[in-house]
Amino acid sequence: MGLVLGTCCAAQLACCVGSSICSCCCSCLPSVKASTSTRLMYATMLSLIALLSMILLSTPVEEWLEKIALYYDFCEETQVQEGSLCRRVLGYSAVYHVCLAGTLFFLFLSVLTLCAKSSADPRVKFDRGFWLWKFLLLILLIVGVFFIPTTKAFYTTMYVGGLIGGFLFILVQIIMLIDFAHSWNESWVGNMEDSDNKCWLVMLITSMLFMFTSSLLGVVLLFIYYTNSDCLDNIVLIVLLVLLCVIISVLSIIPKVQEENPRSGLLQASVTSLFAVGLTWMALSSDPRDQCNPTGEGAQWVSIVVALFVANFTVLIATRTSNKDEDSSSNYAAGNQSYGTLSGNGGDDDERGGQAVVDDEEDEVSYSHSLFHLAMAAACLYIMMTLTYWFSPMKVDNSMTDSDFADSSVSKWVKISSSWVCFATYIWVLFAPIVLSDREF
Repeated sequence: MGLVLGTCCAAQLACCVGSSICSCCCSCLPSVKASTSTRLMYATMLSLIALLSMILLSTPVEEWLEKIALYYDFCEETQVQEGSLCRRVLGYSAVYHVCLAGTLFFLFLSVLTLCAKSSADPRVKFDRGFWLWKFLLLILLIVGVFFIPTTKAFYTTMYVGGLIGGFLFILVQIIMLIDFAHSWNESWVGNMEDSDNKCWLVMLITSMLFMFTSSLLGVVLLFIYYTNSDCLDNIVLIVLLVLLCVIISVLSIIPKVQEENPRSGLLQASVTSLFAVGLTWMALSSDPRDQCNPTGEGAQWVSIVVALFVANFTVLIATRTSNKDEDSSSNYAAGNQSYGTLSGNGGDDDERGGQAVVDDEEDEVSYSHSLFHLAMAAACLYIMMTLTYWFSPMKVDNSMTDSDFADSSVSKWVKISSSWVCFATYIWVLFAPIVLSDREF
């Protein structure tokens, strides 16, 4: 799946350059809905922002930044001496600048597409095309924000904004993953009922058992690595995690819930449990106490990779076609009307060839463009906080060591609270049809 998405995104990027490349690399691709293609391109932009941010944290780049006088403002203001500590601060500041540019870019698109109703709106056409110009705009923003001095006020503002935006994106991830689990369950159960093929049931049970087993293994490893007599709070957190996993599993199959929502089941509970276990692991690996976190910075880098993977997976989930799209898009069902190519022409029909992009939003938009860009802006802040370990710049002083940057009590409690929100959201999804019986879900 990743290879197919990567090939598709690479071909679409090539289409940004010109029609000649489009006809070579895009004509062989199947037709795609404009709404799906658009979100894939923005997901590619987000991935590039994350990749650039990771490169800026490399030692050679940090040493290069050390030579730029503009970036010594924060080191001088906090009286941090030149050396590895200041280089780490400069690397974090570079990540802050790049993610700030990405945040501003998506906030601009969010405001631009506010209350957009259909593809007849010029704002939607701009949102779905002109890719070359938008990539250039993003690059100019990245270059421009680097002229903002790295002062303590800048660091503090970005940190507070990152806390808010990062936590909001975690909430978005929770909602999207729960929705994905429900869609997954409905799809496979529907296939089983339509075809009367028990293989779908076997795959469903196997997937559910695999995720529950992974969750159990994760809990065992948490007890082994992150608990001892000095870490009673970690023991309480893990025990509470196990209890909540058991509770949501039982609630998902009780008769009243099954009566109102017969497609709810253990598959959704297993996905939620595994995600919560992952959040708890990332939280405990951020514990600043050495005796409670023997895995150190190595585990933090692994958690960063996992967090970025889940973030990108969540964004890709958002590119899925909704049932409303399938019902309302007659052009796509017909499959014979092209919306043009992705060459930045705003989507006008043409004869130049290339991948056919079907206009599925002629009557109404299939998703809120403004909210999608707002979520992408929050994703930029989440990437920023993840790569900088949710580290507070207010803690910087000469007594710090490099390992101090990898440990953050803020990171620990943000992720722990996120796991609790995950459970609460899933429980609400189970009981909402019962509590709000007059509404259709």
